[in-house]
Amino acid sequence: MTHVVELVADPGLTLLASMFPVNSDVVAADAASVTEQVNVKGMYLASFASPPSGAHLIVAYDAANSPPLAVAAAYIYLDDASGVYRSGNYADVVCAANVDLMRAIAVNKTITDPVTGVMTVLADDDATPLLTAQMYEDVAQVRTYRGLGAEVRDRLEPVP
Repeated sequence: MTHVVELVADPGLTLLASMFPVNSDVVAADAASVTEQVNVKGMYLASFASPPSGAHLIVAYDAANSPPLAVAAAYIYLDDASGVYRSGNYADVVCAANVDLMRAIAVNKTITDPVTGVMTVLADDDATPLLTAQMYEDVAQVRTYRGLGAEVRDRLEPVP
């Protein structure tokens, strides 16, 4: 699945682009291609094949320099859907990531293991663990949950 990210840089450059998870200096993906739009000079489209979802920093490099010189940077929040994504600022990207997380906590299926007392919020596929937390029976957090209550909450669905 291909994700295309819009980037702004000086017109007429030959660019390379790399994607980094926010707050990391490890490359998550390199762009297969970066092309300048014909009728919007300075607007580039960077194509990434199957990049990881989440919040990322995209850095564009001028390939004419050796080593390549960073000429543009922008933040992006990618989901699992192919398409064109507009880059933005850090606050917008982090907000988008937090909204998705808050929605998952509020809506997604939740399971509490009666043996360990660990509650797990599952991702949208109802199978992949997204968040975990130890549950306790008392406010002092001395007695871990022992399976004396609800252990599964199905995904919340809108009422028609």
